[in-house]
Amino acid sequence: QEYPANHYLLIILGHGEIIGNETFLQDDFVDEEHFMSLKKLGEILESFSKEAPGKLEMVGFHSCSMSSVEVAFQLAGNAKYMLASQGPAYVGSWPYRNLLVRLFKDLKESQKYDAAAIKKLIRKMFSYCFFNNQDFQLAGYSFDISLVDLDKVEKTKDDIKNLAEQLTSALRSYPDITKDLIRLAHLDAQSFSNENYTDLYDFCWCLEDVCHKSAHSQHEAVVKIREACEKTRTALRIYLKPEVEDKTLVVASAFAGPAFQYSHGLSVLFPWKEPIGPKRWNDEYSASKFHKDTKWGDFLQTYFDTTMRETRATEFGQRAPQKDSNSDDTLSGRILGLLDDLAAKGPFFGQLAKPGPDHPMGKWGPDDPSGISCNCSTIKNYPRSTLSYPRSTLEE
Repeated sequence: QEYPANHYLLIILGHGEIIGNETFLQDDFVDEEHFMSLKKLGEILESFSKEAPGKLEMVGFHSCSMSSVEVAFQLAGNAKYMLASQGPAYVGSWPYRNLLVRLFKDLKESQKYDAAAIKKLIRKMFSYCFFNNQDFQLAGYSFDISLVDLDKVEKTKDDIKNLAEQLTSALRSYPDITKDLIRLAHLDAQSFSNENYTDLYDFCWCLEDVCHKSAHSQHEAVVKIREACEKTRTALRIYLKPEVEDKTLVVASAFAGPAFQYSHGLSVLFPWKEPIGPKRWNDEYSASKFHKDTKWGDFLQTYFDTTMRETRATEFGQRAPQKDSNSDDTLSGRILGLLDDLAAKGPFFGQLAKPGPDHPMGKWGPDDPSGISCNCSTIKNYPRSTLSYPRSTLEE
């Protein structure tokens, strides 16, 4: 209001990971909602873009795991570029002094600050952030950074939607053929943040590869998946064709260090099993623009359901005729089964909160340093129940 401008640039510094959890810009010193949701972030930038006299040219996230297709879809139309990392963003990794000097110098030298000049400036900022991160590579920390053209979101959504639909359809119609192909690609693809996010380009690359090598490579469903992967990769980024790279969603992507060597610019939520309890998955993901435009959440749910292992009691019944002690149909067995069922559902609000430092046992919860347990992510998609008889029996 006090300093209107024709062009704006916003850099957000703080805790990251806005998809599927509650850590983006987390603040533990407030009593009310202490984090920023994806929906809220989109609403704020949309309000700004409508009220500001000029255009928001770039949103930079000096925050972990913010370069995702979900964020890109949510911000499209309210900013031109997004500069962020798929993996960790270290303290001191963005050279703010250099960025400001570059900005002021270009402003002084440029007579007309048009779209081409802005693009050139932002490409320089991308390079400054990348080269400044080299210090962290020398210290043993890998990193990545990406520049995304949010105006290209609209041209990308049909290809990603087709990919999600082909994967969902194949899992439902031909699970024995396709689920292992998808799992193999998921296993090899570049992942971030405790296996919660996967580089979308690299997943498509790996899935194409396993489809080509599969004994079912000529199956109709496998062919459609392979074609959908190729189209999605092309929409995200075109390599070996620099003259057309600016026509794709990812303008530039760079990495240093082995941990993120297969990163290509944009991740997507892709855990190995359905998240338990968090509001971001149960409520907000289905309401995100990305899911509405691509139905990626439908694929995830189908993937979780199709790849889930049978319960121990069910497997035991299939392999041996003896009665498993966990399948006792007596009253005591049913009561224990009911407790198992309640535990399988989990608290509607997720796991119980961790106790604080004043806990009488000095415990901090599941991941306390004494080694009682760990809340690390897992790639095991196990069922939440151990029982073999139908859930309806317990409900009765």
